[in-house]
Amino acid sequence: KNIFKRNVKTALRTFIKKFPLLSPLKIPLGVIVLYIPPKRQSIDLDNLARYIIPFVNEIVRPPTNYTGEGKEVSIIRYQFIELPRVSADAEEGYVRLILENPFSDNIWRKIDNVIERWAK
Repeated sequence: KNIFKRNVKTALRTFIKKFPLLSPLKIPLGVIVLYIPPKRQSIDLDNLARYIIPFVNEIVRPPTNYTGEGKEVSIIRYQFIELPRVSADAEEGYVRLILENPFSDNIWRKIDNVIERWAK
C-alpha cells in the first residue's frame, strides 16, 4: 500500500516537473484512471479513488469549484476503468492517469469515435 502511494506521488511529481505550467492548474480537471489489477489481489475501485484523487489534488492543485449543494470540489469528474488482465501484464498490475477537460466528451464517446473511424 505504501509503495503504491509513493509510486503515484512520484509519477505525478515527475509529470508536473516535466510540464510545470500545469501546476497549479487554472482550469477544472477531470481524471480518467485505467487500472489493471494485481495478479494476487484486486483493489476495489472506490478505495482506489480514495488513494489517487487526494494525490492529484495535492500535486496538480486544480482550482476549487462549488457544486449546487455548496460542496467544494477540485476535480469535476473522474472515471475509473478496470481493464482485464492478460498474461503479459505485470504481476503487480498498473494504474495510468489521464488528466482531461471535464467538459469534453467522456471516455466512452471517445472510444466509440475511435472504433467508428477504425471500422470505416
